[in-house]
Amino acid sequence: MRQVGVRDAVQMKGGIGVCGQEVCCKVFMEKFESVGLHFIQEQNLPNSPSKFTGICGRLKCCMAFEKGNYIEKKLLPQVGSEICLLEGKKTVTILEIDPLRRLLVYQEGEAIKEANLDTFLPKDFSKIAKNYDCVGCECLNRGEDESIPVNVVDYSTPRRFF
Repeated sequence: MRQVGVRDAVQMKGGIGVCGQEVCCKVFMEKFESVGLHFIQEQNLPNSPSKFTGICGRLKCCMAFEKGNYIEKKLLPQVGSEICLLEGKKTVTILEIDPLRRLLVYQEGEAIKEANLDTFLPKDFSKIAKNYDCVGCECLNRGEDESIPVNVVDYSTPRRFF
């Protein structure tokens, strides 16, 4: 015998979510992750839980899907900031961060270059994401042996977006 909660009931019955698709819990979710009000605060959304309530009456499960993106955003340098690359001890200026293509565009002298976004994240990022609430982890320090591969991009052509 198993107790059926409100999320379990929606999973069994199904329904259409506010996005217009069938509810996630019916389609692909097997285990429910707890979603708290801190998700609303982390994502800088209006502090009105009623706007983010699913058809089960609880906070929407899809808010938990974006948690990793917000953790990653906090660990990346801000646009316009200057950072020092370990490769050649060069100082560069961050111009753009494109999370969809996983690219970070920066300026080194007169050249505009791009690199994989993951190379600018701290060493052991996956460990940080799993244990985000820990304080003073050594995994925040980048390794001295890490190098950042770069590609020079010609920004005068429209092919830069492909």
